[in-house]
This record gives sequence, C-alpha cells and structure tokens, in this order.
Amino acid sequence: VFIIGACAAPVCLAQASNLPDPGRAAPAKKPATATVLPQESALKAMQDFREGRLPDAIQRVRPFAERADHDAEYLMGIFMESLPGATFGNYREAAIWYWRAAQAGLPAAMNNLAALHVDGKGVPVDYGVARVWYQRGANAGNALSQYNFALMNGRGQGATKDEKAMLLWMRRSAEGGFARAQ
Repeated sequence: VFIIGACAAPVCLAQASNLPDPGRAAPAKKPATATVLPQESALKAMQDFREGRLPDAIQRVRPFAERADHDAEYLMGIFMESLPGATFGNYREAAIWYWRAAQAGLPAAMNNLAALHVDGKGVPVDYGVARVWYQRGANAGNALSQYNFALMNGRGQGATKDEKAMLLWMRRSAEGGFARAQ
C-alpha cells in the first residue's frame, strides 16, 4: 500500500497521456504575476477542508493556484482528490496541480503525484513515472516519499527488485520520523 501525504489514505498511481513528462524542467520560481497564498487563507481553507466544506476550501485556494502559488497548487491537488465521489476528471485535475507543485520542488506534491501514477487515478498506471517522482521526493528528504520509494525497490516496481536499496530508503524514512518505516 502506498500512502499519500495529506490525505493519509492508501493510494497508488500512474502516468497521464497529456501530463507533461516528469523529466521536463519547469521554473522553480514563481512568475512575476504570481501571488502568494496568505497564511490566514491557507489556514481557513484547511479548516474548511477538515470540517467538510470542500467547495469553500477550493474557492479560497484556487485563485492563488491559478496564479502559480505552488503551495496553493499542492492544496488544490489534495482538494480535487478529496471531492466526494471523485471521478477520473477530479483525479486528472489533481495530477495536474500536483505536477505543477512537484516541478516547483515541493516534495509532498512529488509523493502524491507518484501515488496517482501507481494507482492509475486520473492517469494511466506507470510505475516508471511513479518511481521517478518518489525518488525525487525521497532525495529531497520527504520521509513519506522515502518510504514509498523503498516499497517500489522492494517490489521491483518500475525497475529490478533491489532489497539493498529498499533497506536504505526504509532506514532513511524511519530516521525522518515516518512511523510505518520503523
């Protein structure tokens, strides 16, 4: 079972035919027209989310995500995945938001995008793409990505089974504080 960060739900995912290539570079800096999601708005959106007011959370965050705020892009991915009765289109939109945030360097977005590629939610199943994103998140120090990358190595998903690499990444995840890795 692979795990998505913010949702704490077991999820595994794959590659979308129209999503940009994971190796394609994207600017890590926000464009001059970008706006920054105010902390107060982010906190209110998360409160809305926790209290089941997902449309309100989306309404608070979407304008910032559309202006290239990477934290807002990540939150939009979480919100789109969490819609009640989420459809392929919702997961596809989540994958696009995660891709934008992942290209900007957000390790949690890298993990969640990889998970979508393992499970085939909104994108075709593609362990190779998932592996790339988990590894990027793992290399960036994200304990959840390290755990999921360890699982891929141990199962031989997207590459030859490598138990030595699995143990290395599992240890790093445990050292990073991820309880399931301990």
